[in-house]
Amino acid sequence: MAAYRLLHERVDYPLHLGVTEAGTPSMGVLKSAIGIGGLLCEGIGDTMRVSLTADPVEEVYAAKRILRACGLRRSGVNLISCPTCGRTRIDLIGLANQVEQALAACEKPITVAVMGCVVNGPGEGREADIGICGGGNGAGGAAQSKVGEDIQKEMTLSFMDAAKGCKKTVAYMRNAPCESCKGTGAKDGTAFKTCSRCGGKGVVQSVQNTVFGRTIRQGVCPDCGGTGKIITEKCADCKGKGYIRKEAEITFNVPAGVNNGSYIRKRGGGHAVQGGVPGDLIIVFKVEPHKLFVRDNFDLKIDVPVSFKTAALGGVVKVPGVDDTFDFTVPEGTQSGQIFTVRGRGIKSATGATGNLIIRVIVEVPSHLTREQKRVLEETDAAIDLKQYDKRKKYADVVESLYGTKPY
Repeated sequence: MAAYRLLHERVDYPLHLGVTEAGTPSMGVLKSAIGIGGLLCEGIGDTMRVSLTADPVEEVYAAKRILRACGLRRSGVNLISCPTCGRTRIDLIGLANQVEQALAACEKPITVAVMGCVVNGPGEGREADIGICGGGNGAGGAAQSKVGEDIQKEMTLSFMDAAKGCKKTVAYMRNAPCESCKGTGAKDGTAFKTCSRCGGKGVVQSVQNTVFGRTIRQGVCPDCGGTGKIITEKCADCKGKGYIRKEAEITFNVPAGVNNGSYIRKRGGGHAVQGGVPGDLIIVFKVEPHKLFVRDNFDLKIDVPVSFKTAALGGVVKVPGVDDTFDFTVPEGTQSGQIFTVRGRGIKSATGATGNLIIRVIVEVPSHLTREQKRVLEETDAAIDLKQYDKRKKYADVVESLYGTKPY
């Protein structure tokens, strides 16, 4: 890794990352994640290969997972699952593997949580886009917690606010927990009795005998809605709903590097629900286009027009970046459309890695020339030998060989 860091500081060439002879998938992926992933998080590396003693397809999957873990690839599923424990009553390992295989071809940037019990499941599931949670068997179980609806708000950011990060405030209407009853819906928050149907567990079971055997189904108690309690006297302020409609305002930090479709989740900022926990506020970002830059993940692309003289003789032009402008040297003999990469002048990601600035030089031909200007250009063009034009010379040779005539 030290050699890569030294090369990155001293040369401006694309760097290929890889761990030679990494081994079988079990250890090869681990070694590659440490070596390649560590350099990528420092903004080092342009191409990569994960070398495994396995099907080459596995190398591609491993590379994509490393990029996703480093925050450099936004497509694909981020799967979260918990270790098994004594509370697990389902085949969690088999289910997690089944979900992973089913979503292997999914390119949507979503998070899926596969959790084994009702203790960890609701919390992790709320943070994910899709949550799968195993239930209990009802023995000694606590009442299930209800979760309010999420609220989704769209926020438009300027190109530079999205690139550099900023602080924003959003105001919106929500069903907020009632302060008088603490969201319970009961007078003083204490006017309850235990639900007689579920015995305070919040869940009920039904047993059914079928040709395949005896099945037990567990669901939320319809009488108490999963709280395990029945309100005996309603709160006067919220009329037993547990929430009051009101305007909310939240100030938050927008991390650097967000893009169109990126979002942040503010836990508990959504709608409240009687006897449960509020949903989340999900803020989805829409980024305005820039007048000069085009964004490609964390790289920035820009067209820089230069004169014929600058392209032919070389020169220095001011090029803008994320924070300021800098001097860029156009090499002598630069062709129109030629691409140059300036490392570390792109957008900084949440992991600390920084993209590059990709400059495309456009040689602009002047228009509305005066007679004197035309005369000077004609004399200059006549003084330049055709052999000094690589592309024109190659074109002329091919035309003459095929058609027997000179194009110029």
